[in-house]
Amino acid sequence: MLAVIDVPEMEQELAEAKAQLETKQSSLESARRQLDRNKANVTLQTVLMKRREELSEGKGFISDRTLDEVRANTEIAKADLSVAEANRAVAANQVDVAAATVEKIKTLLAIRGSWRLSMAWWRGAR
Repeated sequence: MLAVIDVPEMEQELAEAKAQLETKQSSLESARRQLDRNKANVTLQTVLMKRREELSEGKGFISDRTLDEVRANTEIAKADLSVAEANRAVAANQVDVAAATVEKIKTLLAIRGSWRLSMAWWRGAR
C-alpha cells in the first residue's frame, strides 16, 4: 500500500525543515567562532610558553612549577582546539543533513504537484 501525504502536511514539514536548517546554520556559525577563539588561545599559550622557557633557561627567573603550569595550559589549549574542530565538523554535517532534508521535501512537493497536474489533465482528456 502506498501512503499518500497531503500537500499541506508536506508544506508544514518543509517549514519545519527550513527552521531546523536555520538552527543548524546558527550552530555552525557559533562553532566557527568558538574554533577561532580556540586557535587564538593556542597561539597565545604557545607564545607565553616560549617566553617562559626563555626566561627559565639557566637564569632561574621562572620556577619549574610555573613553567609546568604554562606547558600544561598550552596542552589544554591544544586539546580544546581539537574539540572545537570536531564540534565544527559535526555542526557542518548537521547543516548538510538539514539542507538535504529541505531539498528532499521540496522534491516530493514538486513531484506531488506534477502528479496532480497529470491526473487533472488525464481526467480532462477522457
